[in-house]
Amino acid sequence: MAICGLCNVITILAIMREEKLSDEAFAASHTSPSKSKRVLIFLGIIFGLCVAFLLALSAFTLPNDVRMQTSSSRYLNHYSVDRSSVTYGKFHVELGLELDANPDFAQDPVRPTETNRELKNLKAIVTTETDHRMHVKIVEVNVKRWEVPLKNQDKPRDDQDFLLTFQRYRIKQTGLKFTEDRFALSLCDRDSPRDMVFTTEGTYFRYMQQYLVVEFSIPSERIFGLGERLSSMNLREGNYTLFNRDQGAAIETRANPGNNLYGSHPFLLYQLHTGKFAGIFFKTSNALQINIRRGGLGSVVRFSTIGGVMDFYVFYKGDVEFIIEQYHAIVGRPVLPPLWALGYHYGRGGIKSLDELKKMVDGLVSKNVPMDAIWLDSEILKNGTNFVLDSEKFKGLKEYVTKMKKDHNIHFIPVLEPGIKKDSSHFLVMDMIKDTKREKFIGKTHVGEVGFPNFWNKKTQETWKSAVRSFVAETGVDGFWLNLNEFSHLCDGECKPHTAKEYPFVPGGTPLEKNTLPMDAVYETESGQLSQFLTEFNVHSLNSLLMANMTFNAFGDSPHRTFLATRSSYPGTQQFASAHWFGETPPGWEHFRQSIPAVTNFAAFGLPLAGASICGFNSTADDELCERWTQFGLLYPLSLNYKTERLAKPISERSQALAINAIRSKYSILRYIYTVVFEQSKYGGLATRPVFFEFPKDALAFRTMDRS
Repeated sequence: MAICGLCNVITILAIMREEKLSDEAFAASHTSPSKSKRVLIFLGIIFGLCVAFLLALSAFTLPNDVRMQTSSSRYLNHYSVDRSSVTYGKFHVELGLELDANPDFAQDPVRPTETNRELKNLKAIVTTETDHRMHVKIVEVNVKRWEVPLKNQDKPRDDQDFLLTFQRYRIKQTGLKFTEDRFALSLCDRDSPRDMVFTTEGTYFRYMQQYLVVEFSIPSERIFGLGERLSSMNLREGNYTLFNRDQGAAIETRANPGNNLYGSHPFLLYQLHTGKFAGIFFKTSNALQINIRRGGLGSVVRFSTIGGVMDFYVFYKGDVEFIIEQYHAIVGRPVLPPLWALGYHYGRGGIKSLDELKKMVDGLVSKNVPMDAIWLDSEILKNGTNFVLDSEKFKGLKEYVTKMKKDHNIHFIPVLEPGIKKDSSHFLVMDMIKDTKREKFIGKTHVGEVGFPNFWNKKTQETWKSAVRSFVAETGVDGFWLNLNEFSHLCDGECKPHTAKEYPFVPGGTPLEKNTLPMDAVYETESGQLSQFLTEFNVHSLNSLLMANMTFNAFGDSPHRTFLATRSSYPGTQQFASAHWFGETPPGWEHFRQSIPAVTNFAAFGLPLAGASICGFNSTADDELCERWTQFGLLYPLSLNYKTERLAKPISERSQALAINAIRSKYSILRYIYTVVFEQSKYGGLATRPVFFEFPKDALAFRTMDRS
């Protein structure tokens, strides 16, 4: 309206200018038809622009009734709302959706087949859970499909001022609108109906057996989230893939094949033109591809997945902190780590005996290097077998661990991987993931042939927890770093000739079974039965969450806070593992730079303690890079210096001195950092954030957010 008012002012000023012409000029203008025409054309253009703007704006002027009658291109969306099926509850509305009688799929990239048919009857359930959070679920009528079995973890804060913001509005009092001719949802700010949060009107919508697509038109080009990846904070146009995968630390290219990394976090945050923020959580564990392009209200975000149901939450009308708090209320707030977890962590691969371990640790202590944790690799295990300490090479480990904890407050964190060696006793006791013949699937990792535990089986859960407790009692360690928990191994699917299953659409373009289990691997229940939904295809990205859950619960009787660091993650992992390390980060300035926004992203995802291996996992970094990385890396909430044995490179005395000073600087502010982490564990929100999130209207802060 302000722009139209400006148009009117311009028009009036133009008319007044005409009226103030002198008689001579007026006469001259009468004798000059071309000049008069130019004035009329100018006024006509102004009037036309005002009318066009009003017509465009009217599309987002939402009437009091919840229904909007509009139409969109039919090839984009083949579903309409069955008016007779619309039912209202106090806080929700249910819509029956019908597929067109003769849909035209000629322009669609994925055509229906016998095994991938278009679903005819759908039901959309829209619920206002709070006045800032809306839940939308679209399912097939009378047909059960796979759904992520994670409960809403919403636990309102206990302070009264915060609770007052959660006055739950009736569904008809919100800014929700839906269209009937072509099914679409739109949400605007209830207090400012012209401020749109999102709309699906005029966008692409498909609901097939193995191809589900929904697009959101959002009024923003400032989009963040969608991990795990190494990229700038602001997500530019392109494709982004989510599927837990072990593929090193590839830099995001925004093109297929997708450079998605160890975890999957389908949470998207964006800034509205008002300066406030909104977020979308697309709740799926199936492989997912997100395409971002400019258009619509600002950007169009397409979510394309290949299984399950459409289930998403929309968070709106708040600053960054408030939106993140809303998201954490759904997926769970972070578990509070022990204070020492924020200190300096150090580790080296290839430590082959207790004497070598003592030499390394005692050397650091003698140089007065402040540190709180030593990470141990699989060399402490007998032949790499989980839960079996090499009692010959590491005889007396528990006594040494106890002494170092008492004398120097140094804690020991061994590696824990999901692969169970084929020749171990645990392989026989635990229920393992099966192949299609219902035989234990055998994969290969760096320790040899292994099976993978079925964490969905209660018997396996209890056996795993018992094994963890026994190992902790034998060694005296204070936690674990969970590695290879994408269930990765050295083969693509099975380690023998086989035909991989094909899908009508593969998010990211990379075969789903690359470096992991075959997608048709199955999980048996305690009774030995199969579930039609418990397949690797559906649960692959959830396995790391279950592994963290079972490992954390094994410490249930401990009087101390538990520390778990995980490489792979999914929303909810933060309830059990408080830390995430960025895996095998190679040394290089670009990976150093990209680690900065990655830390902030993981704070938003709910894992406040995050960080890369300082100087790179494979330490071939030169002194200058290592010095700069150490100085900044001590500001990571998780400050870890871990190197592989074969490439560990000694650093100069100057670099050592700089490193020690940087470590001491962190310890001087450690309690402040812990206070922030404590607040995130209690309320949700961000423990780490770029300057832009504090000053969202500052253009310079936005341009420099990847390094500030």
